[in-house]
This record gives sequence, structure tokens and C-alpha cells, in this order.
Amino acid sequence: MSDVQDLIELEVAGISAMSKIACLKRLMSGSKLRYYLTLKGKDDPGKSLVMGIGEFEGQSIAIVIEKMTPTRPLPHDLFKTATLKFGFELHSILINQLDAEGYFSSLIKYSDGQKVVEVAARPADAIALALRHESPIYVARNVYEQYSAI
Repeated sequence: MSDVQDLIELEVAGISAMSKIACLKRLMSGSKLRYYLTLKGKDDPGKSLVMGIGEFEGQSIAIVIEKMTPTRPLPHDLFKTATLKFGFELHSILINQLDAEGYFSSLIKYSDGQKVVEVAARPADAIALALRHESPIYVARNVYEQYSAI
């Protein structure tokens, strides 16, 4: 991952849902709702990123934020359990890219104490996992600056 100086630590500031109609033709095929996740700079709450995410990912994140316990484990819960059983801990996530179409990319950094493994993931999935592991969420400074220039 990037040098710590080039990163901004984020925290989830909120999540909201809108119906397809309220999204004014910014529809996600097959989804009845679109969620918007707001992430703010931990040391500078004036900095924030807002990203649209899918219905399933939004619900998975909301469950953690609301401190709810689902009756059966969701895929993000299952993945957390599996990685811990294999001896890996989620060290951090990094929102590392913003493409020309406005889509973010991210990396999940796992460690077993001896080796580090980075896995590419959609940011919403990475954030759902980071919240479950209580791990830090970072954005590359250049991505934040690129986003704020849009």
C-alpha cells in the first residue's frame, strides 16, 4: 500500500437509501434501492467522499453501523470468519483509484503476522469487511484530490 503520508484515514459518517425513482434515472439494474455512503476524514471531518453502492452492500454496511446481528451470517460475516480461521487479519483497506467514469477501486490488506496479502475489491465490499474487522479505511490522497475536483 501507499506511504502513510499519502493516505487520509476515513470513517463512515452515514449511509442513506433512495428509491429508483428518487435517483432520477441513475438506476442500478435489478436493484430497488441505491445506497449512498458518506466517508469523512478522521482527522479532518471537512473532507468527505460520497459513493453510490448497491442495495446488498448498503444493507450489509447498515447492519454493522446499527449494531444489528442478522439471524444468519451474511457473506461478509462468513468471509470474516473464514479469514480469521485461516489465521489472517484484515489490516486495512485502501480506496486507491477513481476511474474516468467515477468508479472507485480498492485494495484489502490482510496479514498473518509473517506475510501480507493484498486483494482487489469493490470499495463497498472492502468497507463492509473493514467495519466487521474494526480495521482502518484509507483513501489515497491523490484519489481524494481527484474526487474533490469533479
